[in-house]
Amino acid sequence: MNDVIDTSSSNVVSFSAPRSAAGLTNPLKQASLKTHAPSGLPAGFTLIEQNIYAVETDEDGNDVETHICSGLEVVGLCRSKEGRWGHVLHITDPDGVVHLVVLEAAQLVGTPANILKPLVEKGLWVAHGTIVKKHLVNLLQQWKPEARFERTRVLGWIDESFDTFAFADGTSVGKKSIVLDQHLNSVGKAMCARGSLEAWRETVARPCMGNPLMILALSQAFVGPLLGPLEMDGGGFHLLGTSSRGKSTLLGLAASVWGAPQFVQSWRATDNALEDVASTCSSALLALDEMHQVLPKIAGDIVYMLANGRGKQRMSSKGSSSGNSWRVAVLSSGEISLEDHMMSGNKTVQAGQEIRLLGISAVDRKFGAFDNLHGEANPRIFSEKLKAATSANYGHAGRCFVQSVIGKVGEVEPFEGFMNKFVDSVVADRDMQVEGQALRALKKFAVLALAGELATKYGITGWDSGTALAAAKEMFGLWLDSRDTASKTEVKACCELTREWLIANQDELKPVGTGKAGEVVGWRDQNWFYFSPAGWAAIHGHDGAQTAARLHDAAGLLRSNSGPTLQWKMPRNSPGRPKVYAVGTVRRHIKWDIRAA
Repeated sequence: MNDVIDTSSSNVVSFSAPRSAAGLTNPLKQASLKTHAPSGLPAGFTLIEQNIYAVETDEDGNDVETHICSGLEVVGLCRSKEGRWGHVLHITDPDGVVHLVVLEAAQLVGTPANILKPLVEKGLWVAHGTIVKKHLVNLLQQWKPEARFERTRVLGWIDESFDTFAFADGTSVGKKSIVLDQHLNSVGKAMCARGSLEAWRETVARPCMGNPLMILALSQAFVGPLLGPLEMDGGGFHLLGTSSRGKSTLLGLAASVWGAPQFVQSWRATDNALEDVASTCSSALLALDEMHQVLPKIAGDIVYMLANGRGKQRMSSKGSSSGNSWRVAVLSSGEISLEDHMMSGNKTVQAGQEIRLLGISAVDRKFGAFDNLHGEANPRIFSEKLKAATSANYGHAGRCFVQSVIGKVGEVEPFEGFMNKFVDSVVADRDMQVEGQALRALKKFAVLALAGELATKYGITGWDSGTALAAAKEMFGLWLDSRDTASKTEVKACCELTREWLIANQDELKPVGTGKAGEVVGWRDQNWFYFSPAGWAAIHGHDGAQTAARLHDAAGLLRSNSGPTLQWKMPRNSPGRPKVYAVGTVRRHIKWDIRAA
């Protein structure tokens, strides 16, 4: 496979990449009335000066032409996966604008009024008279071009073959010709293009050089098309910090990969509304500004929903269950973290929520969110210049990225190899514990690095090779340090202290169901050692007991109920069912068998 990640060097193989969004297909551009030959019409009709006429023969054998309607063309037939057929029409309105209309095949057996209504609404002019309308219906029923379109409601990758990508403006890239079977919301309308890729590269992407946070934001924008092929859940990053420090500028940078500035959405929406927005942004980017505008009591649930990629199941009028689905890369901003926001509503953040939306400080760089102002006098001027650039040029980079990657996502082994090398490198450099939440977070940075490096090698960003890789490593370190995460050495040392005590003293642990709480150090069965709080403190000290529990949990050794103490409530056959620290006799994932001691 060509033009993919080189797993031997953690870089991408160089190749000559497309410099524009050429190759996009659009039913509105695949046929034109201006070039349409009259022979394409069914027998008995003709095209004269962009108007359609019915042709009949009078008693004398002369052709009589009857004006039926203004510019109209059936460019193909479409079919949904459920087998619902339709006609794909182009209608030219009085202003010369061409509209795409899908006319249900079932409608063609209805009354002329019901058939023509959706066409007239788009600007089709129809001559008066019952006979004229019958001619027009007859024309639509007979006009069946060879072109076929797949009718889909899914945006992004339309199926798991990953060979066709649909954009919300009706364009697509790939093997299949598609027609969208849905009405666009505001974010869909903003998923459009303006300016040029070349101007975007120079005025938006290149100023990111020397600015790791900007590189993170722009790289995250390219992650979406990789999630499906890599079978990864969505989610992403939450940029947090005080206002007027550059967070919104970072969101605008990322949004410009896919569309206009209005592509950035607000957190101030119901979960139902965000379902609709997420499905529109599937396989792309969901940019959400100002987290404080969403209710704290539902913020965590929304984070789960966005990352898991499935909305609420709803019953249709026919009794079937349906719901939106998506895979979307998320970039969010807010003045406070997800945890603090949820706590303001008396809600506790769960580890799974936090990992799905990783908090990154966006105010601690040299100039707020920036490190290098590229010659500008202050960060305000630099930010305003970037905003002007993203308002003038947008929407091309995402299309070019999809066009470049579309033939390669079917074989993801080189992509996975790059990510594995990234993870191994960071684990070694930072002496990390390789299990738990930190590893899940690290994989999000790995796919971010992959996306940024691919976009660079496809000639989209203009960055030097390795730029996205270095920024991802730096930003992961920033996130890890903010969590005060223990190193692998600390975990190993703490667990070894427990192991040494067990080797020398495990006979002090009584069989489960014997001995009274407060009179014994703890209990044991075949799979677990149960330490009383006093017994645990005797090993690790009163001040170090909680830290020791956390380190054992990081090692995959601890069994606990939900709650901050990391303790376990003994089973019913234990008198009084005391709370204990439960340590496994065999360490999960890594060989450490106390029973062999």
